[in-house]
Amino acid sequence: MKVRISIILAGIFMVFSMTGCNDRTPPEQNSISLTFSTILTAEQIEQELAVPLQERFPHIAFQFLSDDSKGAPPVYRDADIRHAMLGGSALFNDYRLHEEQRFPADDLTPMLEESGFVMESVAAPLWQHAHALSSEGIEMLPYTRKLYGLFYDSSLLQQGTYDFMSGMLTWEQLALWNRTLPDEQKSWFKRWIVFDMMNQLSIPLIRADYSREEVTARFQAISHMLDTLKNSSDSYAFDEVGFGPDSNPVYAPSGTYSLSAQARRHYSETDQLLRLPDYQVTHFPYFDADNPTIPIRIEEVLLVNRDSPHRREAFEVIAYMLSEEFQLRNARNGLGPVLDDQRIYEQFGADVPEFQGKSLEVLFSSHMAPFPESAEVLGKPVVEHAQVQMLRIVEELLKGEINREEATQQFVEAYAPFMR
Repeated sequence: MKVRISIILAGIFMVFSMTGCNDRTPPEQNSISLTFSTILTAEQIEQELAVPLQERFPHIAFQFLSDDSKGAPPVYRDADIRHAMLGGSALFNDYRLHEEQRFPADDLTPMLEESGFVMESVAAPLWQHAHALSSEGIEMLPYTRKLYGLFYDSSLLQQGTYDFMSGMLTWEQLALWNRTLPDEQKSWFKRWIVFDMMNQLSIPLIRADYSREEVTARFQAISHMLDTLKNSSDSYAFDEVGFGPDSNPVYAPSGTYSLSAQARRHYSETDQLLRLPDYQVTHFPYFDADNPTIPIRIEEVLLVNRDSPHRREAFEVIAYMLSEEFQLRNARNGLGPVLDDQRIYEQFGADVPEFQGKSLEVLFSSHMAPFPESAEVLGKPVVEHAQVQMLRIVEELLKGEINREEATQQFVEAYAPFMR
């Protein structure tokens, strides 16, 4: 029987805390209305937003709009609050999300300062990311963050194989372990793993003060690792692969595991894999066991419309969504918390029956890759062009059309627009 392993870089999320946001707001005689545009489905809106927000703010009448961002004009344009994902057609999606169709995002800095928002409760890389995504000040607050992990079929682990739960798995060890497997069980992985590796080495597709020397050294490490993984595997996925009820249950039509990046639990392969009884999770592979950093990125954000007649009420709502109470509720339902709070981490997935018995604590590492300071998001065309170039280089390297030295040189040239 063919034994399968699926390794998936799971993206889930992170948020903040505000002093006093657990106090209940008393009902008021004159209610106000807030329009809340969100990426969620009707069922998700009811479970995640409508019930807790209406309970917390009984004096506010919420109108929730499920936004697919395909309309002209988009439904979020006139909303009081926008809940958006840093995602879409592109694979990396770190460009300014409101630039194309111009959501009039308010600078939240004054209200953050006045409210006593606890900045220290949020990981520094996420604040830097939010700054880079904003035209000025802080125009958006992280609502969820990606969590990165390695998912595998525990039935494959036999005496003498690598101990995935040892806590120090490196990319080199992963490739070495994979090389020992029979050919019919070797892994395959997606070419866009390169973007997670770039995040892990703190060179995202964001313009910042990088030297050419440091960028070259980091891409040398990535080219080496991709080449090493290529030599340990028998196939590679160069395009998106669907995942549904009729597809392979481990997201790998051939081979034992795959590497890919996922989004929120509600519709990700991560959720599907964790529901398989033999599947476990360990930490994201490190480049260096002596410097065990993992990628960290914002997944979803919350914005307030600067033209809203109820800007402050809208801010109070999103501040509450970043509170310990709200984030704990999300975490127990399988959404990654953004509060850097061990008590919340320990309850992640507690209300999801299929997650019980899984080693989910490994998703919450304290060794987060730094985000470049004073970073600047470039326009969508520049970012997407770089993405296309990066993926082409990975494909040519994996096919043996270029060697790792040539790949490094081409990576650096493709990255040139992001070096100041």
